[in-house]
Amino acid sequence: MNSSYLDIIDVKVKYWQQPRGANTTIYYKRRIAKDLLDHYSPKTKVTQSTEKNTLSEAIPVLFKINQSIESEWKFIREKRNRGESISNLSRDAFALLSDYDIDSNGKGEELNTMLLGDHLDSKLPYEAEEKLHKLGKGSDYDDIRVGILKEYLAPHELVAIDILKGSHSLYISEYVQPYAELKGFKENSKQLKDTARAVKQLTDKFADRPPHKYSRQEINEFIKYRLYSDVKTSTVERNFNILNAMINKVNIEYEIDEVHRFAKPNIPKKGEDKKERKNFSPEHFKILRSGLQGSSNDVDCLIKIILDTGMRVGEVVGLASQDVNLDCETPHITLQKNPFRRLKTKNSERLVPLVGLALESIKHLNLDTPWLFERYLNNDKTAFKSTSASNTINNRIRKILQGFPDVPTAHSFRHTMQTRLRDVECPEDVRKEILGWRSGISERYGSPTDLKIKAEYMLKTLERE
Repeated sequence: MNSSYLDIIDVKVKYWQQPRGANTTIYYKRRIAKDLLDHYSPKTKVTQSTEKNTLSEAIPVLFKINQSIESEWKFIREKRNRGESISNLSRDAFALLSDYDIDSNGKGEELNTMLLGDHLDSKLPYEAEEKLHKLGKGSDYDDIRVGILKEYLAPHELVAIDILKGSHSLYISEYVQPYAELKGFKENSKQLKDTARAVKQLTDKFADRPPHKYSRQEINEFIKYRLYSDVKTSTVERNFNILNAMINKVNIEYEIDEVHRFAKPNIPKKGEDKKERKNFSPEHFKILRSGLQGSSNDVDCLIKIILDTGMRVGEVVGLASQDVNLDCETPHITLQKNPFRRLKTKNSERLVPLVGLALESIKHLNLDTPWLFERYLNNDKTAFKSTSASNTINNRIRKILQGFPDVPTAHSFRHTMQTRLRDVECPEDVRKEILGWRSGISERYGSPTDLKIKAEYMLKTLERE
């Protein structure tokens, strides 16, 4: 975690102890979890020195020690649970091989392979060992040995044997978890859910099998099936992009050489069903501004910031107080990644001037708290609930604009801002920098002059209404 956020994250400093006396060393001290006591026996507590004498200096060290302990405990628990989940058999098998420094292709030092073999043989009861001993080392010994092992080994251990023999392929459903780990997706994240959903749509139609076992004809049939289900061509394309990215990433990292056929899907009439997102009209804006003026509740503040900045809902919901810069010539937001909110692209990191209702809204908020909209932070504090916020915002917009047919959604504020800036003859490169769509930035980017120029164009959009 970025150390710059240590001061704003609601960290309850636990598991520390400082013996009495002046300038004594602070220790990390934590009771071992009950389910792991047998692993650490006879120890019942973890104790480590921070080598620091003040709590302010010790906090980062305590944080790192706690992360290390949590990772170690997670590894021990995962090792114990290996083989219990059918969908994670390959991952558990690779983890077992890794314990013996054997790679995902079953390649490793001969000694390590022998040690793994000894570990697997240790699972055999005495009767099975006697049976193998009597067979002797004939030409069919290995096959018979594997056959006997299958009666006693856990499922993931059998998969490990297949990998060692070069006869194992990942089924497409088994790609999801390794892909999530390789990409660093958080549990229950949108990215992980989208990936699992794309795979399930395929396996619901066809049997679960390795990616290279799906024919191009089956893939085309799957595309037609999706389109006949009234799914938009853009959605079908997005799902295939997810599948393609997942398969390619896992194949590269796990050195799987089979060729799959998910790339460049043939989607009939792609893009022809696209509906242009509607902009908010001047009349919409007039009523919205009137209904939101002076309000300080969270939902209205969110709308006001989005309306006069063109930022995405997720970008605004995840703002930290330290992102707000009011004590300067041009008040603005420094939009940047933080541990609990990713940004859509690298270009999304940008400086956004605050004008109109957006500036009014920021001034109504409590900037002494870590986050501007903490109510939308998940209880486990791993991510902001952007979808929940978006639904609430859209309901509020519809309520204010009741009586209007086909009311635009919150995301339309971005497209409307693009139109508003274009209408006041804002240059394309400046528009793209304001909205986070520009791959390259001007030489003056981030300077007081740059911010002032952007703010002037944004103020012109207010004057034009």
